[in-house]
Amino acid sequence: THHGEAFTFDYDLPNDTNYSETCASIGLIFFARRMLQLEAKSEYADVMERALYNTVTAGMASDGKSFFYVNPMEVWPAASEGNPGKHHVKSVRQRWYACACCPPNVSRLLSSLGQYIYTASSDTLYTHLYIGSEANVKLAGRNVSVKLDSALPWKGDVSLKIGAADGSGAFTLALRVPSWSTGSTFAINGKSATPDIRDGYAYFTCDWQTGDVLSAEFAMAPERIYAHPNVRANAGRVALQRGPLVYCLEEIDNGAPLANIVLPADADIEATTLGNTVVLQADGFRQVVPDADQLYRTSAPRLDKQRITAVPYTQWGNRGQGEMQVWVREKM
Repeated sequence: THHGEAFTFDYDLPNDTNYSETCASIGLIFFARRMLQLEAKSEYADVMERALYNTVTAGMASDGKSFFYVNPMEVWPAASEGNPGKHHVKSVRQRWYACACCPPNVSRLLSSLGQYIYTASSDTLYTHLYIGSEANVKLAGRNVSVKLDSALPWKGDVSLKIGAADGSGAFTLALRVPSWSTGSTFAINGKSATPDIRDGYAYFTCDWQTGDVLSAEFAMAPERIYAHPNVRANAGRVALQRGPLVYCLEEIDNGAPLANIVLPADADIEATTLGNTVVLQADGFRQVVPDADQLYRTSAPRLDKQRITAVPYTQWGNRGQGEMQVWVREKM
């Protein structure tokens, strides 16, 4: 809640007034990284990745010149302007805030991402985030350099190349198997490899040499996400995700009001490339009321067919002011 930036009670997770402060998401990433330093469990890295690829990056406009303090999961501009309980929810990013903690925190995190991609023990290099990077590390007494190439978040292809490795002796490369991947395959120097998977990490132990390449392909099928039944705000609703990205509907693509859009439970979700972005599309419906001037009526609204388009949440609000919604009504 925006009252004291505090929690209320279990499962009280409204979409239109939730605070989801950008800085709080950065704090969550700090915490997840500390947990990974204690124990290599993919659940911590999954949380770190979701916060980074969604809330943190959504907190800054694509041109880097404006910011969200609050990251809601539903926006109705008229309500933000006319309802005192929703004044904290902005429908467009702001150039600055009186309490300007979020812009510098975003800058600090993004400029120090190298600290979050890997951790290492004496003989194991853990890769937590799949972000293009290079690193130098000492493993099993050997000085090793690695280069990570990644097609995420749009494609699930990643590779870790040994740039240089002096001496000899086995050490381990551990790749996180993302919770969003419906299937994963691995290869060493182009040949299929079967890892030892523990706590969500795929372990490969070899006498790695300069030029060796460990590659992985993570399946990225669109998925439907459902909330716990006690989350009343999401009863009868579904959210969409592909890879690490959560998706949302925007008024510019789907028209208003977004609350009247219905996604059938059996609709095929298609991933389509639009410019440099992967969007999700499906055939759905819009509730239409013949007599819109009546506040209440006894006749049910009709359902008109409509093509639904969802864009990555991290990119919403970059095409002008309008409604936005993450959790969509689902028709069984």
